[in-house]
Amino acid sequence: MRILIIGAGPTGLGAAWRLKELGHQDFLVLERNSYVGGLAASFLDPQGFTWDFAIHVAHSHYHYVDRLLQTVMPDGFLTHERRSWIHTQRTFVPYPFQYNFRHLPEQARRECLDGLFARPAQLPHGPANFEEWILASVGPGIAKHFMVPYNTKLWTVPPAKMNCRWLGDRVPETDVERVRANIRDERDDVSWGPNRSRQIPHPARQKRTPPRPRILDTRRRRPPPRPRPNPGNSRPRQPITIPPHRAPRCAI
Repeated sequence: MRILIIGAGPTGLGAAWRLKELGHQDFLVLERNSYVGGLAASFLDPQGFTWDFAIHVAHSHYHYVDRLLQTVMPDGFLTHERRSWIHTQRTFVPYPFQYNFRHLPEQARRECLDGLFARPAQLPHGPANFEEWILASVGPGIAKHFMVPYNTKLWTVPPAKMNCRWLGDRVPETDVERVRANIRDERDDVSWGPNRSRQIPHPARQKRTPPRPRILDTRRRRPPPRPRPNPGNSRPRQPITIPPHRAPRCAI
């Protein structure tokens, strides 16, 4: 065996598909589970609800990937336009933030706009980390009010401790004139970005049911409560009398 692929998740399956396209036959995909898909797998429970292991959206803008998804799942996707907001400073800002920060209070809005014009010059060797990339791309205002806190929360690591080689075209360059036009025309600009539309696998195509795990309950069971005796100073319960006009009728 010349090529060994560990895991039948999206990456492993994609690698195997591409190897076959290129004419390779001497490869093997290994998967420890009884199903393929990895974190992209979904299952139906006995009540008919679909459960996903992770977020299942595809927002590729690469034609090869789009064609591949349509090949393996023809008519198997639902397409949704992105509608997302950022709640900050007691207001909602439509996503993407850098094109819609006009909704912020005056001071914060001014900082974001001025920061776009005060962006530092590009370093000869490029930014050393993700935070430097943010500052060079959107300026200190947007970095302060959104990009740095958002990415710190998203990745659980400060952007200053992350490299920026993984970015590629995930965060396109911000068009300053477009930002100014949105502020002037009071327009919400939500059509920007590679993930403005998303494809979600159609639930009807997800029919696997995972085995139920055995759960050992080691908690001590309390005995059922004993019936409480009737206190001596309380009145005994009276039998319930059903009025004749409400009594149930029986047919013999």
